[in-house]
Amino acid sequence: MPVIPDLLEHFESLGPDGEFAMLQSITGLTPVGLFARSTVPVADLLQALEQDFAGIDDAARHALSVAADGEYVLGISDTCFACRTGKFEHEIDADRVLAQMKILTGFLVRKLRADLAAGAKLFVRLGGSRDDAGKLAAALRLAGPNTLLWVTQAMPKDPLGAVTVLEDGLLRGTLDRFAPRGDPRAVSALWYELCVNAYAAWRAACLPGTVVVRPAGAASHNLIPRRDSYDAPEWTSGALADTESSDAEPPVKGDDQVMRHMLHSGTGDSVETLRAVHVDGAMTPGEIHCGSMYVWVGPEFTGDVVAPVFLGCPSVSLQGADLAARGKWQRIFVTTRIPAGYRNAELALQLRGPAGSMVYSTAWQVERGGRPGGYVRGG
Repeated sequence: MPVIPDLLEHFESLGPDGEFAMLQSITGLTPVGLFARSTVPVADLLQALEQDFAGIDDAARHALSVAADGEYVLGISDTCFACRTGKFEHEIDADRVLAQMKILTGFLVRKLRADLAAGAKLFVRLGGSRDDAGKLAAALRLAGPNTLLWVTQAMPKDPLGAVTVLEDGLLRGTLDRFAPRGDPRAVSALWYELCVNAYAAWRAACLPGTVVVRPAGAASHNLIPRRDSYDAPEWTSGALADTESSDAEPPVKGDDQVMRHMLHSGTGDSVETLRAVHVDGAMTPGEIHCGSMYVWVGPEFTGDVVAPVFLGCPSVSLQGADLAARGKWQRIFVTTRIPAGYRNAELALQLRGPAGSMVYSTAWQVERGGRPGGYVRGG
């Protein structure tokens, strides 16, 4: 099984927006596809497939508009196709952009035709109806031995991140949510698990009716070294916070102790690292990893940030503490892609608030994958 982002190179977006391309960008890839950063209704997509993409690279049909942020958007006459160009009005004039886009669309059309003929990509389409997904999958299979991954938001009883083989050439994947329009980088952490499952179903040519999903509560392996105490050398404390053991009852089975963290100086507008654990030599370069822990935020807490972070690594997705959910244990997590050449990481708990702000934590876990599995002790 390839690691992410290598695995995501086998996927190509067919719209209807740029969310999947953003996912690929976050993992360090440069999305290359005719519809990767495009808005395209399914009717126009079906028509383009039927016509073998004729005319898409015809400069006479090209027109530019300017988005609110100043980026040029390419449109094609007689369609609702709209493609972000990555070029901005203050940087380059419109005539040059049109000339560049004629060359680029020509290349992308040829590439897509070749990929379709070879069945070289797992094509992805977000949202829409089951009927539209079936029509699109059928059109793709007329062009070659292709498979469509149709991604929907999960219904209440759907297993999250699961992939179901609906028919030959059509998979359905389920997410908890799509990225909000105003924050396209806030992609769901479940995308990574979904893509692993989809790749497995695609490569194994699973039969219709097969469901590929990680078992509920499963954890790959806790990469944090197992120690009998949080006072081990792998653990460090921040300069403005004190950490000590607590006799509070942990929320998960096992003999992990609970830590009590308290700021002895206020942090103002900054965020203080309360506690961190160093994971040495166990990380996989280029792979998505998830760090998680359980936290208890008491009713007296007056700060505004309780969140995990991989120090020195950009966060791909983050779920901090819900400060409205006081007086109970809650699990928080962060995901990151480990940079090439690195096998170490440092998972930390951060807090922002006045002196005396206090939280509890336990059951820290680092594992491969895009969301936390069931907790297992380190080692």
